Amino acid sequence: MHVKTMSAYMIIHGDQKKFSFQSDTWSGAFGWGTAETTLPGDILERRKEVMVECKAIKAEQDLEFFFFSVCDIGDPKHGQLFCCGDLEVELAEAVFGGKVDDNGILDLGSQVSRKKQFIPPVSKVLAGGWTPSPPSLAHSLSQKSDDYGEVYVDPLAGCCGTVKRRNFKAAVNAVIAANRLASGLLGRGCSHGKVGHDHKTA
Repeated sequence: MHVKTMSAYMIIHGDQKKFSFQSDTWSGAFGWGTAETTLPGDILERRKEVMVECKAIKAEQDLEFFFFSVCDIGDPKHGQLFCCGDLEVELAEAVFGGKVDDNGILDLGSQVSRKKQFIPPVSKVLAGGWTPSPPSLAHSLSQKSDDYGEVYVDPLAGCCGTVKRRNFKAAVNAVIAANRLASGLLGRGCSHGKVGHDHKTA
């Protein structure tokens, strides 16, 4: 299945693993999803929905942090790391160096292997006593308290249905916005009270 036809849920959960860690200062579990592709741009252009799904996984699996890497397995190989929160940004820069960009993505250069190039250095930094700053830890905890919606199967998407996330918050906000617009129209003397009603002027 092409990534363009896959939901963010399917892209990230397709190859996602959970790891545990422990040091004298911090312990818990973290997750790492990865997608190997020759068309990384198809995922990068959906950055916002991918970031939301990363936060959702962190909350639902009660993880301390979550990373998602997009690995271009063409020639040359190239990896990019999605950092869904302040904690992930701090840790990624501590482990891999460089600077996470304004979109929350860190360029990993030619590194593409989660098993050989990502997990070992992260585990080493954590074992060495690295801990997140209080503000980034607080930010991560606040992300885990959010409601990211229900996971369901859309039977009309794809050839055999597609697993998606129903974002209740967005749906509720849309209803509120529609109601406010309708109220505004009524306040201007619209007897129909319908969004999108055609108002003709004399």
